[in-house]
Amino acid sequence: MQQQPLARTDRLITEELSGECVVYDGLRKKAHTLNSSLTWIWRRCDGQSSVEEMAAAFDREFDSDEGMKIVASGLKQLAACGLLEHDLHLPETSSASTGGLSRRSVVTAGSVLLPAVMSITVPTPSAAKSKPDNGNGKGGDGGNGNGHHKHRHDD
Repeated sequence: MQQQPLARTDRLITEELSGECVVYDGLRKKAHTLNSSLTWIWRRCDGQSSVEEMAAAFDREFDSDEGMKIVASGLKQLAACGLLEHDLHLPETSSASTGGLSRRSVVTAGSVLLPAVMSITVPTPSAAKSKPDNGNGKGGDGGNGNGHHKHRHDD
């Protein structure tokens, strides 16, 4: 069965820089940094290209002979981050960290091909406040809610 991975676009903001991509997921409140290999894979998740076609194109572009394992590893990471529209049924790989890839396929001509993502949770505006709210809507610094502070004068 051929699968055509489709990148999610709803509530995502993306920015590419030097071949890598930063994706902010407004739905899950997370930011993901995709390395260049994973960016390459994600950009080809158009809902038209099969996993097999993506793997063959990866092999051609990066002079690799393990495109299927590399693409499958990348797609699993994208799915785990919620960046694909649908679940994929991909074959299991022998190693979680490298997907059973040979050292030669991971490092080719000095470039790292192993797809990788780094994710962080982005705080909501209320969680990013610098002072705790004491529950009266006036902040934790004695303010009265209108931008003025109460001043106590000891005579």
